[in-house]
Amino acid sequence: MKKLIMILIVVIISGCSHEITNHYSYLGDYDVDPYGGEGTLEDFNRDIQEDPDNDYAYFRRAFHKATHHDIEGAILDYNQVLALNPNLADVYYKMGHDKVIIKRYGEAISDYSKAIELKPEEAMYYFARGFVFGENGKFQEAIRDYDKVIEFEPQNTKAYLRRGVYKKAIGDMEGSKLDTDAARRLKRSR
Repeated sequence: MKKLIMILIVVIISGCSHEITNHYSYLGDYDVDPYGGEGTLEDFNRDIQEDPDNDYAYFRRAFHKATHHDIEGAILDYNQVLALNPNLADVYYKMGHDKVIIKRYGEAISDYSKAIELKPEEAMYYFARGFVFGENGKFQEAIRDYDKVIEFEPQNTKAYLRRGVYKKAIGDMEGSKLDTDAARRLKRSR
């Protein structure tokens, strides 16, 4: 489980274009608040008290709570963001990640699915959902998601490797070998 959480954190950090980053001006890395620099819980609470419709303040507070291990509190704030602005796919994606941390896998898959529904061209959403599917024994679903990742990002070595693992799990040794070989070729070409 710790490996799953670490891989998902890496997936989130590794980057993809998200509308939150455009909507909220991405500024930094995962260890600090990348959505606005400095800020304390009290700052975010004050901003929300002054403007209860401030989805940005709820999002920053959710991110702050998540990085301080208050995942349940973060999820409540992400839900408030979505109540104010229901079309932010990245909020569903981030909430899915946080639900994986607290082992609410079915809900995480639902959140990733909603993110995909809103922004079907985003490979990172398929990658995250595919990983959760695979780690929960839903290998065919995982393979389908990694097919989409590879469709959008044919140079994604990790997607070939993950898909190869899940193909092996269903007994498709030839497919697994082809994916592993493809990943090796891609890695060597870099």
